[in-house]
Amino acid sequence: MSKSTNAQELLKKGGTLLAESCTRCGGIQVKYKGRILCVAEDNISDQTKFAIIDDSVVINNLRETLITKIQISTEQLSNENDVEKQLQLSSLLDQYVKLLWKTKDKKSK
Repeated sequence: MSKSTNAQELLKKGGTLLAESCTRCGGIQVKYKGRILCVAEDNISDQTKFAIIDDSVVINNLRETLITKIQISTEQLSNENDVEKQLQLSSLLDQYVKLLWKTKDKKSK
């Protein structure tokens, strides 16, 4: 992959082309994820690679988050006297539980 192709990939992924050229070589600079990279000098091919994430890790993290939210919302519901807020919390809990059940089968794969 050429350096210009790498620069294009960074721009597609949200990088910003800078007006200022590189102070060392005069090359084009791209700001990406808080770093300023020179297209001519820096090895930007590593920045264009997609991270491979195991979907089971993502599902497990989602399940943990949902369980925490269910616990928090359940406690809030038990302490709430306002009927409207109870309805909102009940609806929210319903959505959390549905998501939790949807992720159940995917967790074991």
